[in-house]
Amino acid sequence: MPKYRIMDTNGCIINKNEMPTFFDDQIIKMYQDMTMLKTMDKILFQSQRQERISFYMTNHGEEATQIGSAAALDPSDLVYAQYREAGILLYRGYKLHQFSDQCLGNSRGSCKGIQMPIHYGSKDLNYVTISSTVATQMPQAVGSAYAYKRRNNGYAISTPSKDQYHGDGIASRGSGYGMMAIRVDGHDLFAVYNATKAARQVAVNEMKPVLIEAIVDRFGPHSTSDDSSVYRSEEKLQNQVKKIDPIERFRRYMCTRGCWNDEKEEKWRRETTELTLGVMDKWEVPYA
Repeated sequence: MPKYRIMDTNGCIINKNEMPTFFDDQIIKMYQDMTMLKTMDKILFQSQRQERISFYMTNHGEEATQIGSAAALDPSDLVYAQYREAGILLYRGYKLHQFSDQCLGNSRGSCKGIQMPIHYGSKDLNYVTISSTVATQMPQAVGSAYAYKRRNNGYAISTPSKDQYHGDGIASRGSGYGMMAIRVDGHDLFAVYNATKAARQVAVNEMKPVLIEAIVDRFGPHSTSDDSSVYRSEEKLQNQVKKIDPIERFRRYMCTRGCWNDEKEEKWRRETTELTLGVMDKWEVPYA
């Protein structure tokens, strides 16, 4: 099954007839959320290595599929997320200190320190608390919606997908269950947005299930407990990152569009680092 795509890897629009309409401020917000997520990942990952938090899982490589789907949903839609989907919460307004509080396991966190780090949840933002076990969210979600998105990043921790099942991915199995299905380029934010928006309309208006398979690459290890260099080549991975990084692809699109430039990029990158480090330094202090 081919991948649905709007942008190529250089950020050029190749499917202009299906390009969604966004104002510049919406485009900038989506980009800033993706880059903020990447910066937060880097700092919290390093914090685990410094033994400031006990565990962490990055989202690097999967930012576009998270922000693209979040933008397509209504804020009132319930999200039953998997552990590598913090970008949806960020897009909906979850604050940096809320992420750090949960990972630090302090009394200010949403789970009051009784959940593993990165197992976020927010009743106010309609984001059901994450559970570690993959796919436990599916029967829960059936009670509230029919649209279902599955990210396929090529690995189950260290086991490549080719060793997990035969056949053409996951989307091709939808027809066997009488479901509409689509495979999208998960590094293409606009393609993910269109697919999610269309799936939501079908679920709401026709009460029918839809399966979205977002093909992405997990650029980092499975978690801080994993060393991915054991089972995949770091050199090949870094070459792949240079070619398909969703953030870089989106940045190129923005520069061509005229709403972003190198000066804005440098300023924003500096701000994200300062904001995230500031939050960690402030909220790591024991609660009095």
